[in-house]
Amino acid sequence: MDFTETYLDTCSSVTMAIRAGSRPGLLRLIRQGKPLDAPDNRGWRPIHEAAAAGNVQCLQLLVNHFDEEDVKDELNQRTFEGETPLFLAAKAGHHDVVSVLLQNEADPNISNNEDGSSILQAVCGNHIRCVEHLTRAGADLNAKYYNGWTPLHEAASQGNVAITEYLLNANANIGAKDDHGIQPVFVAAQYGKLDCLTMLLDRGGDTNSQAQDKATPLYIATQENYVDIVKLLLERGASPKITVEDGYLPIHVAAYKGHNQCLELLLDHYDTYTTLDCPDTPLHLAIEGGQRETVKFLIEHGFDVNTGWKLPRDQLEKVRNTRPHFLPPLTMAVMERQKDLVQDMLAIGASANCREFPPVTAYKCPFYAAFPSINILDILLKHCKGARCPHSKWTMFRVFSRSKDLEAIQFLLDRGQELEPECDDCSGDTKCYCPLRDYAVDQKDFFEALVRLWWQYVSFQPRCKYVMDALKPHVDCPRSLMHLSRMVVRGRLGPHRLYTENAIRNLPIPTIIQDYLLHR
Repeated sequence: MDFTETYLDTCSSVTMAIRAGSRPGLLRLIRQGKPLDAPDNRGWRPIHEAAAAGNVQCLQLLVNHFDEEDVKDELNQRTFEGETPLFLAAKAGHHDVVSVLLQNEADPNISNNEDGSSILQAVCGNHIRCVEHLTRAGADLNAKYYNGWTPLHEAASQGNVAITEYLLNANANIGAKDDHGIQPVFVAAQYGKLDCLTMLLDRGGDTNSQAQDKATPLYIATQENYVDIVKLLLERGASPKITVEDGYLPIHVAAYKGHNQCLELLLDHYDTYTTLDCPDTPLHLAIEGGQRETVKFLIEHGFDVNTGWKLPRDQLEKVRNTRPHFLPPLTMAVMERQKDLVQDMLAIGASANCREFPPVTAYKCPFYAAFPSINILDILLKHCKGARCPHSKWTMFRVFSRSKDLEAIQFLLDRGQELEPECDDCSGDTKCYCPLRDYAVDQKDFFEALVRLWWQYVSFQPRCKYVMDALKPHVDCPRSLMHLSRMVVRGRLGPHRLYTENAIRNLPIPTIIQDYLLHR
């Protein structure tokens, strides 16, 4: 339902005459004694219609025919939305109507139902002459909208330099805060209004004013990629070292958003030691945001591809040792499935060997993070010749099998990676607890399929009761000589050369044997 819609059957003849703009018709109705205060379905009286339409002649005629003691009350009548004739005239920018109403003592400080004042409406519409009339009549320049927004906030958001200057000259509060703690300076930065921001700063606006979430004008301007605003704020002394509520700096949001021009400006003020306690490095956030060019930009400007910190080499190890649980940037790129970034970082020199980042955990391992993405696993394996995850075969089996992706598991096995569904505690004794027991029972079908797949890539007899139970219906013992021979070749190639189709095809053996080695 549209509550602003007018139902014509509720409009009086006086209202219809004003709508038609007929002064003679209105005068004739007045002489006939028609009521001048009959409201329509919106609570609009004839005076509201005249003010909203900007019809000065009809408005003046109504004012002249109101009872002298009722004039002020009539001019301040509110619609069902709380709007006075002055409010409607200011909203529409009818400065001549505003002038007439104020001359007849209309109250400039009556708000509508949402606490919106007449002067705020004038500012919203960029009606400077209405603003001037209302200010001279005593309108409250710091009157707040329901969200705490003042006329100066609105002028700054719209970039209206003339109104901003007028309000400041009339002593509007430059430090007024809305319900989120935001000042006009912040608003000008947020909306990229350079001229208004310059004026506000010239008049003493706080370059480091913070919203409730601790964001500063510099942070919000960086987030919105307003390069000129960022440059101005830095020139005026804005601090790039103030963190927002979640611990990030402007440089972090620039990296995450891929705003390289802002990033370049901020790097001139960058202090690594300020960012050490932040949740992530700029490089990590650029990766998380999928900002390929920004990742290259940061690395070119000294951010270490293996840690994300911008520090001298002799200090990197020291800082890294104090943060044992940091996530290598390459692993994050893998986790985010940023294929192009992974390739770029490996080409630049990122290490896929998590042994280099003690303590060694699966959390840091790019191979674990990549699974079950065959595309990214392929990139890692091709780049890291003869690569092996430093974790146990048993640990790898558990982690990889959680995905229930047999295709990805076979992809790894085909390339010489070793998985082992075997536990150290189980020797066939049913009284001994085996970590595979619940797994074998709860996911029986997948477990059996996985074990059968694995069986094709090993030469030894498993000890685990649950593995053997899954294999009994499907295997012949002892293993065939062909299979054992294949395992010998696999073992010889695996540790030294990547077990790939290209490597097998280059062996001086018949094609039929090559196919067998490749499980074709």
